[in-house]
Amino acid sequence: MELKAANNEKNLKLKSINSRKNEKQLTFLMGQVLDETKDSVSSDTHNLLLAKMELLNDKTARAAFKESELRLKISRLESVEREMNIKDDIIEYLREDKLDLLLELEVVRNRLRSIDPNYRQTLAIFEKLVGFINQNSISILECFKKFDKDKSGLLSKN
Repeated sequence: MELKAANNEKNLKLKSINSRKNEKQLTFLMGQVLDETKDSVSSDTHNLLLAKMELLNDKTARAAFKESELRLKISRLESVEREMNIKDDIIEYLREDKLDLLLELEVVRNRLRSIDPNYRQTLAIFEKLVGFINQNSISILECFKKFDKDKSGLLSKN
């Protein structure tokens, strides 16, 4: 077993050495090919292609910059969208809570109407007052100023 492992290790070392030799040989051959083909293209054509390559590199760099800016905008929009979703959930919760409170208020009002006859009269007066305020679009302070005859800022029984 150990002999087999040692043979495998020796084979791997030989392959590694051969691959390094092959790499050096390929590098040398590529250099020769480049030297041989260098003169096969005119210098004008070569310069023109270099200029085109520089333009393409500039365009690529600008496109990459624009892409990064757009990705940043997208991340900001996604963040705002997440915040809006959270706020929408809160609004929906508050609406449901409001409906529950209105239902509870109506139950309490009905109990008070059935128990206290004065409550019915007081509620009717306040409902008329609220209706008047809403209909005429005036503030509550303006409405109470009309009841403040002595201009003291307080309501009196007179």
